[in-house]
Amino acid sequence: MDGPQVRRLIHGTRGGLVEQFAMRLEERAYGVLSPPDVLIVLQIPEQLALDRKPEDQPERVRTRSREILGIDWSSTGAIVLDASLPAAEVAAEMKRQIWREL
Repeated sequence: MDGPQVRRLIHGTRGGLVEQFAMRLEERAYGVLSPPDVLIVLQIPEQLALDRKPEDQPERVRTRSREILGIDWSSTGAIVLDASLPAAEVAAEMKRQIWREL
């Protein structure tokens, strides 16, 4: 989800010179990044995500929600939080988790 996107956007085709350049540049940039110190995943049911983000494109919100809910995070080391709780509770739990990792 957060990583090189150009190859996906051109649907795996070879693309033109500009696309090839962008793909190589992007993949090289992501290749030198270190993994995050802490990965926090906010899971939220699709409909609630749509309700909370009315200004976003509905299909984009649906796709992202399904993708996040469809991943088995158990072997990733990610901290998975229930984002359907009130925002203040989610923020407080995120802070607790971050402080615990420091």
